Amino acid sequence: MSVEMYLHIEGVEGTSRHRGYRGCIDVLSYTWGLARSRRPEGKPPGQITTGNALSLEKMIGIDSAALMDFCAAGTIVPCVTLSIVPTVSRREVQQKYAEITLRDVAIKSITTSGAIENDGIRERLELRFNKLRFDYFAPVSADTSAPGAAVNRSAFEYDFATQAAPPA
Repeated sequence: MSVEMYLHIEGVEGTSRHRGYRGCIDVLSYTWGLARSRRPEGKPPGQITTGNALSLEKMIGIDSAALMDFCAAGTIVPCVTLSIVPTVSRREVQQKYAEITLRDVAIKSITTSGAIENDGIRERLELRFNKLRFDYFAPVSADTSAPGAAVNRSAFEYDFATQAAPPA
């Protein structure tokens, strides 16, 4: 399935013109992971869950300077959202496929790269965060283009600072 990805960072204006995501940053790719490991021998019993930095690739743009400012200053952004939506024609209604919401976010690094073969200069951002929420949206019916089509939603939420999921 072909998808489009949009990043919303509070305080940063992106160049997306897509309906519903105007002002967001167009994302080319992302990676993120979750790991659970035992604590070393001699430490208190238990395990620790870690979330890797969310790594994103995007084209250089009008938002680049603001992102560099945030990184250099160590700015903590209250909320960052990565929305993943299927690519559809203009006549179809676009439903969310997945959404990752981060809280207490810092830009850990920005790497800029370019090559003759590439179609432009790219940036890779690494975002560190304390809290994460992952939502997956699955259509209930085959007709996902119907306005207000129902979806099944599954979610995962975790606070890495306290090592706990929020109370239900």
